[in-house]
Amino acid sequence: MKSGNILATTDVNPLVVINQMQPIQVQFNLSQQFLPQIRDYQGRHAIKVIITHEDGSGSLDQGSLVFIDNAINNSTGTVMLKASLPNQHEQLWPGQYVGVTVQRALQADAVVVPQSAVLTGHGLCRQDG
Repeated sequence: MKSGNILATTDVNPLVVINQMQPIQVQFNLSQQFLPQIRDYQGRHAIKVIITHEDGSGSLDQGSLVFIDNAINNSTGTVMLKASLPNQHEQLWPGQYVGVTVQRALQADAVVVPQSAVLTGHGLCRQDG
């Protein structure tokens, strides 16, 4: 655009794009198999969403689920969700790829062990005798 050009509401190219930084919304997709759990839990509690770097390291921010799309994407079998985060330190930027963790349930008084203490694979048996 040049100074003096005439703009119309039907112009396809925007003159400017304004991105809100605080709070910011993160859009992500979740497999449709988790949708019943999300909707059930959302009816009783706010759903916590934690944002990390794309590789899953470091917590960038946390907020809550604010939107669940009303349609499943037939080609991917996923549903689109949005979370709102305060982004006080402006670590999140529009268009940035991030990791997303959604708290689908919360169990009070659960016994928790570090993931490094859990072995996967065939169990070990000890037979005394």
